[in-house]
Amino acid sequence: MKVKIEIDATPEELRTFFGLPDISSLQETMLEDLKEKIKTDSANYDPRKIMEPFLPEHLRSIEGMQQSFWNNVAKATGKSSFTDKDNDK
Repeated sequence: MKVKIEIDATPEELRTFFGLPDISSLQETMLEDLKEKIKTDSANYDPRKIMEPFLPEHLRSIEGMQQSFWNNVAKATGKSSFTDKDNDK
Protein backbone atom coordinates (compact mmCIF):
# COMPACT_ATOMS: atom_id res chain seq x y z
CA MET A 1 0.00 0.00 0.00
CA LYS A 2 1.28 3.44 -0.88
CA VAL A 3 0.03 6.62 0.79
CA LYS A 4 0.96 10.06 -0.47
CA ILE A 5 0.31 13.16 1.61
CA GLU A 6 0.88 16.62 0.20
CA ILE A 7 1.12 19.57 2.56
CA ASP A 8 0.93 23.11 1.26
CA ALA A 9 2.37 25.32 3.98
CA THR A 10 4.96 28.03 4.39
CA PRO A 11 8.07 27.42 6.48
CA GLU A 12 6.67 29.76 9.12
CA GLU A 13 3.42 27.78 9.32
CA LEU A 14 5.31 24.49 9.67
CA ARG A 15 7.60 25.93 12.35
CA THR A 16 4.55 27.05 14.31
CA PHE A 17 2.78 23.71 13.80
CA PHE A 18 5.75 21.70 15.09
CA GLY A 19 6.37 24.14 17.94
CA LEU A 20 9.83 25.14 16.74
CA PRO A 21 11.20 28.55 17.73
CA ASP A 22 11.32 31.39 15.22
CA ILE A 23 15.02 32.11 14.84
CA SER A 24 14.75 34.46 11.87
CA SER A 25 15.90 37.45 13.95
CA LEU A 26 18.92 35.46 15.19
CA GLN A 27 19.74 34.41 11.63
CA GLU A 28 19.41 38.00 10.43
CA THR A 29 21.71 39.24 13.20
CA MET A 30 24.32 36.59 12.45
CA LEU A 31 24.23 37.38 8.72
CA GLU A 32 24.62 41.10 9.41
CA ASP A 33 27.60 40.37 11.69
CA LEU A 34 29.14 38.16 9.02
CA LYS A 35 28.63 40.82 6.34
CA GLU A 36 30.20 43.45 8.57
CA LYS A 37 33.15 41.19 9.33
CA ILE A 38 33.70 40.57 5.62
CA LYS A 39 33.50 44.30 4.82
CA THR A 40 35.92 45.38 7.56
CA ASP A 41 38.42 42.56 7.10
CA SER A 42 38.07 41.65 3.44
CA ALA A 43 41.85 41.34 2.96
CA ASN A 44 41.97 38.51 5.49
CA TYR A 45 38.60 36.99 4.56
CA ASP A 46 38.87 33.22 4.23
CA PRO A 47 35.58 31.43 3.49
CA ARG A 48 37.17 28.07 4.32
CA LYS A 49 37.85 29.25 7.89
CA ILE A 50 34.20 30.26 8.27
CA MET A 51 32.90 26.89 7.02
CA GLU A 52 35.51 24.74 8.80
CA PRO A 53 33.51 24.15 12.01
CA PHE A 54 30.59 22.83 9.96
CA LEU A 55 32.61 20.32 7.90
CA PRO A 56 33.50 16.78 8.92
CA GLU A 57 37.16 16.28 9.85
CA HIS A 58 38.13 14.56 6.58
CA LEU A 59 36.83 17.50 4.51
CA ARG A 60 38.61 20.29 6.37
CA SER A 61 41.49 20.44 3.91
CA ILE A 62 41.57 20.74 0.14
CA GLU A 63 43.41 17.42 -0.05
CA GLY A 64 40.73 15.77 2.07
CA MET A 65 37.99 17.12 -0.19
CA GLN A 66 39.83 15.92 -3.29
CA GLN A 67 40.41 12.49 -1.80
CA SER A 68 36.74 12.20 -0.83
CA PHE A 69 35.71 13.28 -4.33
CA TRP A 70 37.97 10.73 -6.03
CA ASN A 71 36.87 7.96 -3.65
CA ASN A 72 33.24 8.65 -4.56
CA VAL A 73 34.09 8.69 -8.28
CA ALA A 74 35.91 5.38 -7.86
CA LYS A 75 32.87 3.84 -6.14
CA ALA A 76 30.54 5.14 -8.84
CA THR A 77 32.70 3.76 -11.66
CA GLY A 78 33.39 0.42 -10.00
CA LYS A 79 37.13 0.98 -9.49
CA SER A 80 38.75 0.23 -6.17
CA SER A 81 40.65 3.54 -6.20
CA PHE A 82 42.16 6.18 -8.46
CA THR A 83 45.90 6.76 -8.75
CA ASP A 84 47.66 9.85 -10.08
CA LYS A 85 48.27 7.95 -13.33
CA ASP A 86 44.49 7.39 -13.69
CA ASN A 87 43.78 11.09 -13.07
CA ASP A 88 46.14 12.22 -15.86
CA LYS A 89 44.15 10.45 -18.57
